[in-house]
Amino acid sequence: MSGSAPKPVRVLLDIDGVLNVEAPGRGTLPYEWSAASWRRRGVRVDGFMSALPIVWSREAIRALRRIEALPGVEMMWCTTWRTQASDLFGPLVGIGEDWPFADQAGNREPHRRGWWKAVAAREALAAGYRVVWIDDEIAAHRSVRGQSAPENRLEWMHTDSLFMVCPISGSGLLPEHVEAILTWITSGERPD
Repeated sequence: MSGSAPKPVRVLLDIDGVLNVEAPGRGTLPYEWSAASWRRRGVRVDGFMSALPIVWSREAIRALRRIEALPGVEMMWCTTWRTQASDLFGPLVGIGEDWPFADQAGNREPHRRGWWKAVAAREALAAGYRVVWIDDEIAAHRSVRGQSAPENRLEWMHTDSLFMVCPISGSGLLPEHVEAILTWITSGERPD
């Protein structure tokens, strides 16, 4: 493959549990990012009676900008926030206002059943992208699918073109995740 242009990279990014950190207790934040970088706001989101608490690190957002700035990288929201990711969350935290979102509504054909976010990752791979998939529920999905389906149902996940990051909901995206993503995108190397 020497001499050919590198494949573009699509980064599929969840919000809740990744950027909007589900801190274990009120006032408790994971300090892998500096304590001064954390922000809290309440946001009115469609479908919720009261303001939804949003807790994020400005340093995590700056780190995502490093990923977004790499040549050939396309960022895409892959979240139940759907259009509100760009309309509400992005402007609040300062990134992603112009990113498209993976639409769960297209996941209706029988051969495409399953978790709609996994379908979005699989479709990006099929379209020729290298894929970074960042979601706090990937491990749970793999566990459930691995127990309830034939092994080949997860086979598509075992490719050098897919890099999955599954943060812990209470910590969200961490600096070591970002460094691993940057390394994989630029060199194809996975952390040990």
